[in-house]
Amino acid sequence: IKHEGIVQRFAGRLRELRLARGLTQVELATAAGIAVSYAGRLERAGAAPGIDLLARLADALGVTPHDLLPLADPPDPLPVLQGRARTLFD
Repeated sequence: IKHEGIVQRFAGRLRELRLARGLTQVELATAAGIAVSYAGRLERAGAAPGIDLLARLADALGVTPHDLLPLADPPDPLPVLQGRARTLFD
């Protein structure tokens, strides 16, 4: 199954927040009431959570559901850095 881009962004954010809180997938899965294998699939964008699970994951991480759903990819810093480098070298 090919999911929409938001699923990839959600997966990355879920992993980022879990690691930032020092949680293992087992701990997150237990707190959210899901199987550890499903937590892994969510972090690999192999599954898309329902809205109720999104809320449980957010609670387990101490964030809002909105925090787990970045609307856009972060900007690519390479063009910005290249522009700054050109300015400095000119």
